[in-house]
Amino acid sequence: MLTPGLLHCQGLLDGRTDALLAAADTCDQLRRPWQAARCHEDTGVLLTRRGHRDEARHELEPAAAGCQALNAAWNVARVDAGLRELGVRCGARGTRGRPIHGWQSPTNTALKVAGLVAEGLFNPNVAERLFISRRTVQIHVSSILAKLDLTSRVEVAIRMAQQDAR
Repeated sequence: MLTPGLLHCQGLLDGRTDALLAAADTCDQLRRPWQAARCHEDTGVLLTRRGHRDEARHELEPAAAGCQALNAAWNVARVDAGLRELGVRCGARGTRGRPIHGWQSPTNTALKVAGLVAEGLFNPNVAERLFISRRTVQIHVSSILAKLDLTSRVEVAIRMAQQDAR
């Protein structure tokens, strides 16, 4: 059996995706996540050069996940650039600094919107005050309702008053 390093090199030298994929599989079996991610990335790059976009994406995604799991930020950025070349938008990766639910979860703008909603303003008035679109206000209001487990604008006003009292 060839070592994963030898398979990887052979795949790179000869442009053989089968060797690169065999190297990735062997690395996975041997619990070598860094090498496996590199093999997947190199396979994706080779497939991209050959115009096999779907197959390339199929290889670059596990490469990005592997690099992310290893906290290899530079490598994640490089693999994400390859994915963007294929039309894949990656978005932010990793943990978020903001909670998903509760009073700590809304953004500052969302809290401003909540405050104006609590004053009794309607979306067009809030949009005008904050110089944002009505649609953006609608998105913020929906987000606030979901994050605070509320069902109406009246509940937003009540909760804002309770929060101010604290």
